[in-house]
Amino acid sequence: MAEVMCSQRNMSQATRPPVSLPVSENFEELRKEYRTLCKTALFPCSAGQSHKVTKKNRSKDVIPYDQNRVILPASDMKVMGEDNDYINASYIRGYTSNDGYIVTQGPMLSTLDDFWSMVWSQNTSLVVMLSRVGEYRQNHSYKYWPDVGDSVETDDVIVTTIDEEERANFVTRSFLLKYSKTGKKRHVTHFQFTTWRESTFPPVPAFLQFWKKFRSLKKTGTHPPVIHCRYAVVFAVLDIYIQMLGGVFSGHKR
Repeated sequence: MAEVMCSQRNMSQATRPPVSLPVSENFEELRKEYRTLCKTALFPCSAGQSHKVTKKNRSKDVIPYDQNRVILPASDMKVMGEDNDYINASYIRGYTSNDGYIVTQGPMLSTLDDFWSMVWSQNTSLVVMLSRVGEYRQNHSYKYWPDVGDSVETDDVIVTTIDEEERANFVTRSFLLKYSKTGKKRHVTHFQFTTWRESTFPPVPAFLQFWKKFRSLKKTGTHPPVIHCRYAVVFAVLDIYIQMLGGVFSGHKR
């Protein structure tokens, strides 16, 4: 699988002689090794580390690699340059050659225009949100969509929320996007998982229910969905591995 962000590090596969330590000490040693590995990026991240775009990053430690970052399109309202074509988002290859994802941070008020510009330019029909707007006094994502029946206008796109359906573990919304320069319209599904709490894994039944709904919305061969918030990469990897396991048990080959 393709390397994704500077926060995703190269885990060494070198063998080591076994060390007999209590579980707690083993864990602490692994934690120290992980912190050491996290200080070095595998590939250049110059675009995201430029002082011109630091305000566009939620965290200085989660930066896209130059080689697979999403580049925003030129806009008549902007003078394009390093700071204007940048968004903290990366492409990830999927389980099959015509499958994939765009993973990104939770949108901020200052990146609202960039986020919707990316959704439009990438022909995305599915946006997956893996958190609540606010959780444990932390703002994981700005509420970048309007209430049902209302619209919000960005640089290039007008977003209208058509409907919203709330279930126990997720919320499904329907958006209508209109490109202001041409009047072209497109429908986008917004799928929000509300049970993945900070620093914990969600209940397995809730996760599998959400994942099955995600797979039914994500049709292989279409444009990649946008997945955002802290666990975006984790979710994409889990989706790939679940498909791999399904292929192993069914005898399917890519």
